[in-house]
Amino acid sequence: MQIENLINKSTDTKNTDTKTINDMTAGMRVSDYIKTDSSDNMSKKAAVVGSSNSVDMSDTIYARPQAKNEAGNNNGTDMAENLLNDMNQTSENRRNDMIVTASTTTSDDYKAAKDDGYDVIVTETDKIKAVLAKAGVDISIYGDDLSMEQLTDITGSQTEAAMLVNQMKAYDIPATDDNIKAGTDAIDRAKSLTNISNETKAYLVRNNMNPTVSNVYKATYSSSQVQDYRQKTKMTEISDELFEELKPQLKQILEEAHIDSSDENMNQCRWLIDEDIAVTPDNVLLANQVDCINAAGENVSSDFYARAVTEALAMGKKATDATMSQDGLIFDMAKKACDVLGEATADDIVTLESDNIPVTIENLSKLIAARGKDSAASQASANKAADNQITDSREARLVTAQRKLEEARLSMTAEANLSLIKKGVSIDTEPIERVVELLKQQENKYYGALFGESSVEASDDRVRMYNNVCDIFNQMKQQPAYVLTLESADDTVYELYTAGKAMKQSLEAAASGYETLMTSPRADMGDSMSKAFQNVDDILKELQIDTSESNRRAVRILAYNSTDITEDNIKQIKSVDEQVQRAFSDMTPAVTIEMIKRGISPLDMSMSDISETARRIKSENPDERDEKFSEFLWKLEKKNEISEKERDSYIGIYRLISQVEQSDGAVIGSLVNQGADITMKNLLTAVRVRGKSAMDYKVDDTFAGVDSVSRGIKIDSQIESAYHTNCLRDVLDTLSPEKMEFVQDDSWLEMTPEQLRQAVYEAGEDNALSEQYATEQLRQFNQAVSAPENVYAFLEKYDVKTTAVNLMAASRLMKNPSEAVRNLWERGDSATARALLDETLRRFSESVKNPKELAQAQETLADTAEHVMDSMIIEDRHTGSIDLRQMKLLCSQLRIASNMSRQENYIVPIETADGVTGMKLSIVRGEDKKGMVDIFLEDKKCGRVAAYFEAKENSVSAMIVTDDEQTKKLFEDNITMFEAGISDGEQRVRIDVALEHDISAKESKMSDMKSNTESDNETKKQLDGSESVQTTRLYHIAEQFIVNVQRVIAQDSL
Repeated sequence: MQIENLINKSTDTKNTDTKTINDMTAGMRVSDYIKTDSSDNMSKKAAVVGSSNSVDMSDTIYARPQAKNEAGNNNGTDMAENLLNDMNQTSENRRNDMIVTASTTTSDDYKAAKDDGYDVIVTETDKIKAVLAKAGVDISIYGDDLSMEQLTDITGSQTEAAMLVNQMKAYDIPATDDNIKAGTDAIDRAKSLTNISNETKAYLVRNNMNPTVSNVYKATYSSSQVQDYRQKTKMTEISDELFEELKPQLKQILEEAHIDSSDENMNQCRWLIDEDIAVTPDNVLLANQVDCINAAGENVSSDFYARAVTEALAMGKKATDATMSQDGLIFDMAKKACDVLGEATADDIVTLESDNIPVTIENLSKLIAARGKDSAASQASANKAADNQITDSREARLVTAQRKLEEARLSMTAEANLSLIKKGVSIDTEPIERVVELLKQQENKYYGALFGESSVEASDDRVRMYNNVCDIFNQMKQQPAYVLTLESADDTVYELYTAGKAMKQSLEAAASGYETLMTSPRADMGDSMSKAFQNVDDILKELQIDTSESNRRAVRILAYNSTDITEDNIKQIKSVDEQVQRAFSDMTPAVTIEMIKRGISPLDMSMSDISETARRIKSENPDERDEKFSEFLWKLEKKNEISEKERDSYIGIYRLISQVEQSDGAVIGSLVNQGADITMKNLLTAVRVRGKSAMDYKVDDTFAGVDSVSRGIKIDSQIESAYHTNCLRDVLDTLSPEKMEFVQDDSWLEMTPEQLRQAVYEAGEDNALSEQYATEQLRQFNQAVSAPENVYAFLEKYDVKTTAVNLMAASRLMKNPSEAVRNLWERGDSATARALLDETLRRFSESVKNPKELAQAQETLADTAEHVMDSMIIEDRHTGSIDLRQMKLLCSQLRIASNMSRQENYIVPIETADGVTGMKLSIVRGEDKKGMVDIFLEDKKCGRVAAYFEAKENSVSAMIVTDDEQTKKLFEDNITMFEAGISDGEQRVRIDVALEHDISAKESKMSDMKSNTESDNETKKQLDGSESVQTTRLYHIAEQFIVNVQRVIAQDSL
């Protein structure tokens, strides 16, 4: 028997007839005792999410792999390939990753992502994941979810509660009831496990288990197996003589693995042999780790345990997955790597390379430590290095080493290191060049998520432009406001940036204070600005202009540039300044990415063009467009102290501002043309008049829109109109119910948009209410991403973006495809909405004959739903946040249905005795004239009905199934009508009817078999010959069923 079999055997050896160690040693080689390969490949598994959506990431983090394949490797794959494979995730992995992301996202993360233009409900989940991952754990301001009294009740200790909350703030995870309770329980369990027995240690090492709370607990109560094993194998300790014989080779093996061959480590090797455990460097280190936990005993601080359990939660694991080793905190590992790189030198790298030792963080750390311990040896090494530097080859190697070191320092930040550790990369033992390469792969994946591709190189021109644009805008915000002139309106972003950069350098060189381009005063301005512009208010009063802060700022800018301070110049410079502020606000990272994807160069645009393009991009996503009003309504409903009248006023004001803003200057322009004052009262009148104006437009494919601003308006009038419009956009960006104290009387009606903006800016914000809203959004996000895996696959199949709102919508659509259409017709009760719905119903009735027209009708239905929601927002004062949310889900369902139509799957509205419901229709093509038609509908009166038609060469067979007895009888009584309608006189038609109480809306197997590519090609082909016959025949079957089923189920007898 080879001793290697003993070393590599399975951990389950109860049934193995094994001799004692000493009996087996005769004639054995030392190498047979020892397994020297410590370079185990890392195995990467997806996070496992249980049925209750609990997350198990035990095999996804920094740890030795729990299992490998029989060959002892991972099929030749490595971590880089695993990272690349992550880019093409399965729907299951995507779901699991998003659940982990949702469970570790705080309200502060939500707000930070939202500031960047990403909303967790409506933005693609891959982008949300990338943005939140990029954010790291740097957010330190955190609103506690629980009071200290509540926390003390949960933990039983105010001190322990404070430690947990502080750690959760630092690690940026929610201090929820569940997290606090889980953390407390894990800490209590850890404290009870500090005395680890020899049997427990053996169980841990033999099973390659990291010393986490849960593993130590399991090992403690499983250690009886160790006793059984000892008795079964009749284990005895290795003799002193044999161990002495092994010592030289053992030392050599440890040193080759860069482990100190100290007495402690040699004794650890002996313990492993005595316990019949493989002698490997990994097992020596793990055994030492367990001994260190034992040595610390009860002296471990509660603060360490608080850190450990919080770190586990932050990693998406259970609190009991926290390490008990004080050297096992991965956040410390990430920081340690940075510290080592900071202290390392190019000579250290050359030294390791010369000795053929891998350049890793671990080896650099040992070299640095050795250098520090032995100053004489260090000096000798330095002298030797100095002598060697005279050679060209060593000089070249030092230059290369310095480049590697600097690249590693730039790439391996603490946050970046942490991200790799989370993915299972052992950054301390991987060569640093390899780690840098993995970080580049991860960076490419991040940019890929932002640009909507699997991977985008950081060197890509688009990435360089994105980073450059973001950097320039951030710098501009801190440049002097005095760079603005009356001519700046036409300057490009880059021209304004260049001038601002030069002015900033000049002012700083002269030690002069200045106010920044972005409207927030510098803290170091002191009294210099007020002294330099002491008479600003006097100038404004003399001109009979309001002494508002925006007017004061305008005077200061004009004065600095030695420009005449007149009323017209003040208006013009205010307009220029406001346009810059709007561009700063509009140019979020999300908008920047979208511009670059479209080939737009922001730096070559004026500030007004920037804002115009940004608004156009945002308006293309109706979900994002309506999210502000949804938040406004939600907060309003939480303010129980306001009356119904005040509620109506708040909503009325919001709608007024929204309508003026959406008119794109037309409403304000009409007042300017009339010479009327730009007050909120006059704007209200203009909106009402505009809404009642006799406008008779024919909207068809040639309609190009209505000019929002009349032609021929004077330049100064255009400037004034643009300024007031931008002021209202500022109001809309920040307006919330708690900021509407100005509505207490009607004085707000006499305010200008600028004055209204100032009133909103000066009003206090209810941070607690904003925190509650963020928490509610995250609750919905958690709920959405927890959808079953088949929902993710459904969206992927129909090429629909994986957003939280689409996940919720798809879940509903899959369960009941009839619901969206039925609810749409029930909600569309206004005259405008009813007219649109009637026209949509008529169009569907004429479009069932062919796929192209039916797909167009499906798209029209989705557009109609958007118009009905707009009508609700503008006309229905009783609309609440829940109503709006339900309507948004409805619109998303019908947009998904529009995508489904590309693969000949439709949701067709049909009239029944109980109103209008949706019928799911699927066309499945076969060869020649063959094919299938799948149909499902649900109605309040007739129940659920499913129909399956199979068209063969000369016949059609069908089965109609219903869950309602009366509906079954109606179909049976009218079956001749169905058969006659489908038959063309030459083919046989047979339709059977059955009663089945468990009918679902699931897609047929045949429908699932049809590939996306086949379907897209089929619907795009020019239909002729047999394909034309097939299409005509299948859609004729569908049309006749729809016509006849409406006749049947519309009967009053139901």
